[in-house]
Amino acid sequence: MKEINFVSEYLDIKQLNKSQLVKATWETLYMTSASMVLVIILGLILGLMLFYLKRRQGRLAQVGYSFLSFFSNICRSIPFIILIVLLIPVTRSVIGTFLGPTAAIPALVISATPFFGRLVEIALREVPEGVLEAADAMGASKSQTIFKILLPESLPAIISGITVTTITMIGFTAMAGAINAGGLGGLAYQDGFMRNNLTVTFVATILILVLVFIIQGLGDSLVAIVDKRQKVASHRPAIMWGSLAVLFLTILMGFSAVEATSFKETTSLRVGASPTPHTEILEYIKPQLAKEGITLEIVKFDDYILPNKSLAEKDIDANYFQHEPFYNLAVSENDYQFANQGPIHIELMGLYSKRIKTISELEMGATVMVSNSESDWGRVITILETAGLVKVAKGVELATATFDDIVENPLKLKFIHTVNPELLTQAYQNDEADLVAINANFASTIQLSPTVDSVLVEKEKSPYANILVSRKDNRHDEAIKVLVKALHSKKTQSWIKKEWGGKIQPVNGMIK
Repeated sequence: MKEINFVSEYLDIKQLNKSQLVKATWETLYMTSASMVLVIILGLILGLMLFYLKRRQGRLAQVGYSFLSFFSNICRSIPFIILIVLLIPVTRSVIGTFLGPTAAIPALVISATPFFGRLVEIALREVPEGVLEAADAMGASKSQTIFKILLPESLPAIISGITVTTITMIGFTAMAGAINAGGLGGLAYQDGFMRNNLTVTFVATILILVLVFIIQGLGDSLVAIVDKRQKVASHRPAIMWGSLAVLFLTILMGFSAVEATSFKETTSLRVGASPTPHTEILEYIKPQLAKEGITLEIVKFDDYILPNKSLAEKDIDANYFQHEPFYNLAVSENDYQFANQGPIHIELMGLYSKRIKTISELEMGATVMVSNSESDWGRVITILETAGLVKVAKGVELATATFDDIVENPLKLKFIHTVNPELLTQAYQNDEADLVAINANFASTIQLSPTVDSVLVEKEKSPYANILVSRKDNRHDEAIKVLVKALHSKKTQSWIKKEWGGKIQPVNGMIK
């Protein structure tokens, strides 16, 4: 087993992009603070309603309590990642987009409010019943009881609840990064995991831990100050944690000024792209577009569904992540009104193995692991048929062939096609199959070259070139034309060849 150098894997500072770290931290703070303001207000209202309905006698109060309780339990039970996906149509209608940190706020609020509301209800129940009965006997109004008795008496528990909910919220923002909400979670996944850059993931994790420790320390200190049961409460811990929070924000603001983060930039062109190599190529041509007066905003996606969905719904102006067969399948299945702006580069597909050096060593019943993207199946079958390992039925187009179309399989190869494309590198490193089909963009993240390290590789004149896609309604926009020109420039093509050492080849295709 290959020995891991922890210093080079986790502490390679050269791999860090300071501006991205600063931007992601601000996004996490923004999502957390904006959501928590709403959660505290709504959670207090919900908690008070649950508390009063539970205390009151009568059928109507019982029904009301049961309804609110049932609703709270449902919202708390739905896994956050599923909830945020379910709310995409609602989010888009309310916010105008389902991308970015603001778009994550509705799901964050809906998920956390019932949780905090329950904590508030529990806190209010800790108030002695005799105190409430005395208030009623003295003729205190409902508002007086709430603001002079209930909330002050339960304040330590409520502050604890706010602390716990805020920390939970930070965890939710990390998950929201999975569908392009941004933040430290999105940075850790897209720029860390997807690029096999453990330093980015490690540093993002450290920053999240710093936020959690500061919030927990500050919350505990405030509880100690307001808790009447503690006879002597020092303000020093609260001052210390508050000072750390101020110091953290000051450092963050300092880096923001130095790195000139782009929150106030106006965007002329938004392009969705996979983290590697598409985002890296777009980052490279940013200066070329800037000279033409175009500000390029790159929206990173770590899946193969949302980029086309976002383009169709006009959240982005173009996308750059897919090869042509995948594009054709997506358009036919969803009736997208898209325009193929031509091929940009090709990432050769290779079949890699830790068990054999040449294809002649492949044994009977060997396993072949392929991605769960159906558009890759014909690609792998083509490689295998070219090598004489399988044969498909007559009349079947190889580009759209599936494993059910194979009629000759002398070695009785077994196909595994349930793994996400980005996880195939992990499967290869864990030696989970005799052959693992990995696209060059993912293979390059673990220093594999399709032309050097693979057992089998597709021909360089492959139809699976990655293309730039716009909508039909903006296909002739000047900004799109400038983008295509920059991607096909000799300067960009030379850089792609040099940057990936031939693993990724530029394609000087014509615009369609």
